[in-house]
Amino acid sequence: MATKEKKEKKQASRVVKGQELEVEHLTEIADVSPKQARALLASMVPTGPSSRTKPKI
Repeated sequence: MATKEKKEKKQASRVVKGQELEVEHLTEIADVSPKQARALLASMVPTGPSSRTKPKI
């Protein structure tokens, strides 16, 4: 079970790294602070099922 926990932690780390890259990109191309960029990205997170998941039949 320890490997499953490591895998989940590693995946979460990748997500955080990706989010920080998005924040950095937004602050470079737009006149927004890192805090504003994070708020904007948080508001864009989809709330429904992912488009990559297949519907359960």
